Amino acid sequence: MRGARAAAAVIAALVLLASPAAAGPEDVANNIASKVMSPFCPGVTLHDCPSAAAQDLRDRIERWARQGLSEGQILDALEADYGVGIRSTPP
Repeated sequence: MRGARAAAAVIAALVLLASPAAAGPEDVANNIASKVMSPFCPGVTLHDCPSAAAQDLRDRIERWARQGLSEGQILDALEADYGVGIRSTPP
């Protein structure tokens, strides 16, 4: 019984640790969109901006994530395109 509990605890820990790595491109894009300001809606994150241009940028971020770019690489690309003000918090 004790061995089964230990094995279950190890499995649970592995699942919890693996979850962030298993985030899909949509999850990565949503996370990034909530960390950057919209260049189209002043004072609003990209995640919350309702403009068509914001949707296009969210789609581009998701494409980058599907291509395998890391969150850091995507944030760096956005900063290169839109300036450091794109980040909702300092890097």
